Amino acid sequence: MEEYRLDEQGALIKWSDYGEYRDGGWQIDHIYPESSLQAKGVKQEKIDDLINLRALNSYNNDTKSDKYPNFESSKVYDPKSGKNIDKTGKWSVTATKQAELKRFFGI
Repeated sequence: MEEYRLDEQGALIKWSDYGEYRDGGWQIDHIYPESSLQAKGVKQEKIDDLINLRALNSYNNDTKSDKYPNFESSKVYDPKSGKNIDKTGKWSVTATKQAELKRFFGI
């Protein structure tokens, strides 16, 4: 397994920095927000299915918060400096992924 990779928003994450708030720190993100699904009565084990999870840089996960399907990120990897830098980006969950999640959750 590789120690480093980029999250979907282009920020560096480091395998051994799971749960940390530092340059390569990362968390597990619920693509369709957990709180929204709980409010719709979706069972937790379904909310936590791999179809709805991804690794995100800790700062990007905090910036995303419970936004769906449009959200912002706050960090991106800069190859010149070799580290993440502050940079706001606007993102959307793809229409294909939205349809997949809608079918999966029955909403």
